[in-house]
Amino acid sequence: MNLTYGSDPEFIINDPELNGNVSALRLWCSEGEKECPLQFSIGAVMADGVMLEAIIPPAVSISEFISNLRKMILDIHEKITPLVLIADAMAKYNPIDLKHPKANEFGCSPDFTSWNNGKENKKPIIPKDFQFRPCGAHLHIGFKREVMNTFSLIHICKLVNALDASAGLCSVLLDDNEFGRLRKKFYGAAGCFRPKDYGLEYRTMSTRWLSSPEIVFDVLALVEKAISQTFDGWNPDPIVRKIINDVNSTVALDLLRKQFGAEFSCNFKGTLLENWR
Repeated sequence: MNLTYGSDPEFIINDPELNGNVSALRLWCSEGEKECPLQFSIGAVMADGVMLEAIIPPAVSISEFISNLRKMILDIHEKITPLVLIADAMAKYNPIDLKHPKANEFGCSPDFTSWNNGKENKKPIIPKDFQFRPCGAHLHIGFKREVMNTFSLIHICKLVNALDASAGLCSVLLDDNEFGRLRKKFYGAAGCFRPKDYGLEYRTMSTRWLSSPEIVFDVLALVEKAISQTFDGWNPDPIVRKIINDVNSTVALDLLRKQFGAEFSCNFKGTLLENWR
């Protein structure tokens, strides 16, 4: 398919000794903020509110993307030890950390919904005393320039619908829990995307799809199938939108089997670091 894959995942920084989450703003106050990312051998990191955001450079294959992600996760852990990274859908923080002005900045630019012909989404409003923050690992898909030149907004919306029917349904299986459902009240609705000059940024998934290299491979393999089928004229069943927004894992798995003849295992053991070593 000649696609490229990138991501900008938001990770939780956790202190195992204190059994609590640590704001990324405690670790980086100048270099490492959005205005000045801290460069690593592959990509960069910065504080995005209380989360640590990693910038994974574009890869020309699934295997290269996984290799880049592994390098980034291991390098970050080396930098922050004894603290660790966690990939989840939501995280709870100390109210003191949330008093920082940058801890309450959300949605730096608007995003859109594919199921409504690219209509702009409303900016989420986080309650003032809410101690939780959502985590996302957006998937950036790039296409060849000659392909992009043929795209209209409708083409992009159809591709995002296909991502819902593949990666989005996988994320439902991963997020069918208290934190996953809580995140959907603020972020991660079906069909959430931003158009890019290289393709699109798919914004529906939480960070849990990066929990292991096996899960990443399975998700992106389904993405490739879904995009290929879309170029062949396939349109997903609109029921996908409700399945994702309702976090209905039973129906999600049935539809994945029906659409792709595929099984998807969301089971993983161990910590993020153990899984990626």
